[in-house]
Order: sequence, then C-alpha cells, then structure tokens
Amino acid sequence: MTTRTDTKEKILDLAEALMQEKGFGEFSYAHLSAELNIKNAAVHYHFPSKEDLGKAIIERAGQRFLDWCQQESMQQVTAKERLSAFMDVYYRQNLERGIRLCLVGSSAAAFPALPPGMQQEVLAMTSQILEWLARTLEEGRENWEFNFNGSARAMAGVFLSAISGALQLSRIGGESFYAATVQQLWNQLVVKT
Repeated sequence: MTTRTDTKEKILDLAEALMQEKGFGEFSYAHLSAELNIKNAAVHYHFPSKEDLGKAIIERAGQRFLDWCQQESMQQVTAKERLSAFMDVYYRQNLERGIRLCLVGSSAAAFPALPPGMQQEVLAMTSQILEWLARTLEEGRENWEFNFNGSARAMAGVFLSAISGALQLSRIGGESFYAATVQQLWNQLVVKT
C-alpha cells in the first residue's frame, strides 16, 4: 500500500522532472494525477495550490544541495574536485536524463510568471548556490587551482550562467555543445600544472 509520504514524494519527483523538461507553467495537477494514476484530490491534499507545489520543489532541491555540500566527501577534496563534482551532479546528469534544465535555469526562464512565494524560494536557492560557488572559486584561486580576474562572486555568476546556458542550448546543439562549452570554461578557469 502506498503511504501518504510515498505519494507526496512521487508527486514532487514527477513535478520536478516536468518543471525541468517543460517548465513550471506547462503542466497541471491533471497531468500529475493522470501520470501517477491517483485522484486530482490527492495532489491537492499534499499541495493545496500550485504555488505550494512549486515552493516544495525548490525547497527540496535547495536542501539536497545543502546536504550534498555538507557531505564529508565534499569537505575532503580540493576546490577543483568539488567544482567538477558539482558539474557532474547538477548538470551532466541532467543531460543524461533527456537534457533536463537545471532548476535554476528552468526557474530563471519563467521567473516573472512564477508565483511570489516560489520566486522567493528560487532566489534563496540561487543565492546559496552562488555563495557556495564563490567560496569554492576563491579557495581554488588561493590554492592556485583556479585563475580568474575580478571577484569570486562575479566569477560564480559567470560560471553558473555559462553552465546553465550551455545546458539550455544543448537542447539545440546536442550534448557536444554542452561538453565543448564546459571544456572551454574549464580551460579558462583551471591553472595548468
């Protein structure tokens, strides 16, 4: 028998996948209930409004990111290895799942149309990611792993924009477009030893 928690997680999983594939505005509760073979009322039970669902998707993704950052394995590697792992976990895997957009990119594209509560969650998650990237990039620069001009915060913005954009444009140019863009970014950033 499926528990309420299982149903809630299945709804979140499917809604997140649809958000990454099509965008937040491109699916409804009817899509979710039909795909999961549950009643529409079950979706409303867990998420009374679509804004509640959107906020839950972003909150869960933000918590996943924080949990990933705090893993002991991420604490014990170099900045270069952490940045490489970030690209693998949050971007490369999206390519392998049918070129899904990252939640930052998917949310950014639809940001003006997102409900206000969801916009706040997107801003909070994006800020967390940018802060982590800035710390990682600065640590890498201090340890001569990375070389870039300007502030680490500005470079974090460039980095996130480049990989999010590369993921979006890979829908047009294929996986090779993403790979070439990431390789060029890496070539510009990493100190050759």
